[in-house]
Amino acid sequence: MANGARHGALWLLCVLLLLLSVSCGGDDDDDDAADAADDDMIADDDTSDSDDDDDTPFDDDDDDDTSPPSDDDTDDQLDPPAQRGPYDVGVTTLCFTDESRWELWGLRDRFLPLEIWYPSTGEGGQINSLEDMIGPIPFWGEWVFELLYGDAFADLLAYETTALRDAEILVGDTPYPVVFFSHGLNAIRFQNFTTCEHLASHGFIVVAPDHYGNAIFTNDPEGGALVLADPLTIVDSYFDRVEDVEFIYRRLEELNAEQGGPWENLMNLDAFGITGHSYGGMTTLQSGAAFDFVDAIAPLNPAWVGIFPREFTKPFFLLQGQIDNIVGLFNDPVRELWNEAESSDKVFVDLIKGGHYSATDACLLLPPGLFPDSITGCGGTQFITSDAANEILNGYLTSFFKSSLLGDERYDEYLSTNQYPADIELTSSWAQ
Repeated sequence: MANGARHGALWLLCVLLLLLSVSCGGDDDDDDAADAADDDMIADDDTSDSDDDDDTPFDDDDDDDTSPPSDDDTDDQLDPPAQRGPYDVGVTTLCFTDESRWELWGLRDRFLPLEIWYPSTGEGGQINSLEDMIGPIPFWGEWVFELLYGDAFADLLAYETTALRDAEILVGDTPYPVVFFSHGLNAIRFQNFTTCEHLASHGFIVVAPDHYGNAIFTNDPEGGALVLADPLTIVDSYFDRVEDVEFIYRRLEELNAEQGGPWENLMNLDAFGITGHSYGGMTTLQSGAAFDFVDAIAPLNPAWVGIFPREFTKPFFLLQGQIDNIVGLFNDPVRELWNEAESSDKVFVDLIKGGHYSATDACLLLPPGLFPDSITGCGGTQFITSDAANEILNGYLTSFFKSSLLGDERYDEYLSTNQYPADIELTSSWAQ
């Protein structure tokens, strides 16, 4: 169908949802629902020898130790950072509501669906698909998506990721450092699910919200509402997204401190990094400068408007693409602020054939044919493939957070070396 008809259908749905959307409920209801779901997700931390769990993912010997390899840097065994890590990965969905922020778009309190990836025992979970992460869709939403995707919509929903939904959390090596992921403009919280799963497989808990009104849609996991993007949030989100980061961090503190709760003491919130793509890269830069609780930042293909403090001293990772035809005009200003930042721990990965969406899963998620490949970077021999770009990103980002959040010096050599000389240009303080 012609693009004009597609966009017309999208805006028709916006009008319908503005009139028909309903609240996903207050914090108490959200927490009760989340806790009920999470009670089945937590691994029993009884370490008695009543069970010999020989088929756990980390027990490839005959002993009963089911703990994953330690991050102790006295251990010479290094998990190759570009390869899948030693942990199985679980994923779950929560929904937080900020009752202090009422939204005109949708006439409701601001609610934030949150995807969480975490190290898992591999037990008790189900296959995770994109349909699971999208959540319930009202009939008018299905009509619009089928209009946009055509026959490809069913295949998209059925796509399976490598995580297991609501699998047991592995408690043997907790607490885990936490990485926050912020999606791009009119994107979605799982737009980089490959990277989020990869980080979790290396021992991180990764949290990723939908920024209300600035995601392509914001869907209550309980089926209470589906709100499409508000075009005016391109401005409002400059402020709202940063507030989302702080709000979610405080809620994670509460979950972590809840005695007897499913997340009790599982998160090391004193080792908190943030990464994000495009507009989410700008959110990453803003939040790193604004909040003391952010320990390291990693913007990916970021846009940028504002003043970034030269006195910024936190570890600073930057990824850009040399053929970014969406936010490429920001490449030089962002590179300049990266250069001027006083941080002693900096790494810059420049994808030689990188487009805007190369190091994401957006090329899988975008409606086919809606945007030309020359804009998205999703096809053609002039662009690096998403598989190759994600491998590059995953290796360097894992090493960066291992070194900056955990102080694991074993990863410094990886950060100091151009592992992909045909595909990237690398600038790294670790090499100095």
